[in-house]
Amino acid sequence: MTKDAAQRSRWTFYEAVNHRERKMDITSLTIDKEFPRRVYKTSLLFSALIVLLSLLYGRWPITWGLLIGTGISILFFKILWWTVDQIFKRSGKKAIFFSLKIFLIKFPLLGIFLYYLFKNAEINPFALVGGIAIVQMVMFLKAIGVVIVNAMNKSTRPTDSKPSNLKAEENSRGSLAS
Repeated sequence: MTKDAAQRSRWTFYEAVNHRERKMDITSLTIDKEFPRRVYKTSLLFSALIVLLSLLYGRWPITWGLLIGTGISILFFKILWWTVDQIFKRSGKKAIFFSLKIFLIKFPLLGIFLYYLFKNAEINPFALVGGIAIVQMVMFLKAIGVVIVNAMNKSTRPTDSKPSNLKAEENSRGSLAS
């Protein structure tokens, strides 16, 4: 192979890789309608396990922080999923106004709750943040799992609907018939 041919094949390889990366298949990022339920259940199980471990550790501020943080996170996840569902059921400006109203009510209430919580209770703030992060972590890991499973399913699918040996047999029959 000459140097020019090697250079051309190298560029076509890089162009093909870049083209494949730019043309990402959106179907590998789709999730099914049971995704929120699975995130909710996994978050509850994982949270219960972590709270049990913190109880074994014996530090009540950490346990309360994890419990309250997990409760806030799960509640906000349920509110978010309900809001998204309601947005798709409503139309146009009603949907925008509705989601804005939920957003404007949700966060000030959380701020007031956290203010009174930190003022009146002994809670570890790092455990609270860790509890809040549990649902987001579970959601992220489940989404990564969905993408990996979808990519693996695509890589194992045959490109043609018929195996190559059937096509060869079909071609030989077609040539005999004509």
